Amino acid sequence: MYEKINDETVEEYDDKVKTLIAYSTNAKSKKHYQRYKKQYQDYTEKHSKLKLDSPANVANFLNWWVKNKGGLGSVWSLYSVINNYFRSTFKKNLNSDQTICQLLIFLTKSHVPKKSDIIKWDLIHDLLDHILCDVNPDDLVCKIWVALMYFGLLWNNEAIKIQVEDVEYSNKAKTLNVNVPFSTKHRVNRLSFFIPEYLHELFGLYFHQMVVKEGRFLKHYIKK
Repeated sequence: MYEKINDETVEEYDDKVKTLIAYSTNAKSKKHYQRYKKQYQDYTEKHSKLKLDSPANVANFLNWWVKNKGGLGSVWSLYSVINNYFRSTFKKNLNSDQTICQLLIFLTKSHVPKKSDIIKWDLIHDLLDHILCDVNPDDLVCKIWVALMYFGLLWNNEAIKIQVEDVEYSNKAKTLNVNVPFSTKHRVNRLSFFIPEYLHELFGLYFHQMVVKEGRFLKHYIKK
């Protein structure tokens, strides 16, 4: 199911990761990446019988980390770092592992961000369900735009950079995953986030109205 590790040593893999980190000019970003990577490696060495490249090991590590190291507010950032580590080192993308995806949803579904009172959920709910209309194309794109910014913690100029291919729906897992292949205001590394299931039909309606299903996802939104 998963690719096997080739014959290169862990040390050689680490050299590749260090090279990847070196591309960043942000010292804080490098330190952040290295700290999370080391925590994963230390956990594997001291607490796990699974291999470093095992997705099951990552799932166990995320559970352990939430209980012993960090909090729910940082678990997505942690996952983003570990996934980048897997992609650059083991040539695996953990976004395709449904066990990890479902675990992240379970761990964070009840988490309320510290800054969530800046924009109340009730206001977002009213905007998505009552104020804006699905039939009106301008309202529909606005609802998609609001959902991307709210659930992805994205700024306006970040949301409009998302491409059609970055939005992936898994019929088997019933998940709608948005990949953000660039750094954002809230994430140094690339990230992925899930759109709640009750909005899947809305995104499907928007996707089906597209004439050309490529390029920018928010096709009707023009930056002023």
